[in-house]
Amino acid sequence: MEVHVFYNSFLLRKITKTDTEQFSVKEGSNIEDLLKLLAEKYGELFEKMVIDNNTGNLKMLILLNGSKVAGLKINMNDQDRINILSFITGG
Repeated sequence: MEVHVFYNSFLLRKITKTDTEQFSVKEGSNIEDLLKLLAEKYGELFEKMVIDNNTGNLKMLILLNGSKVAGLKINMNDQDRINILSFITGG
């Protein structure tokens, strides 16, 4: 099945050198599976930017078809849209 990944973070676009791409994933794959594939493709810096390895918590906001993902075990379907965004910070 195919999923569409959108990088809505300037830093992720610098790492991936694109703002969107399609990935073929196995039927029944979840968000965690996709993030592992992305980390394998783009390396340690990508992984460190997206997931806190000490806690397993997300450092970025993940949207699945426009809705915030509550956990990494959410299954994906064919043609799903996954957005990876930076949390908004400021002061």
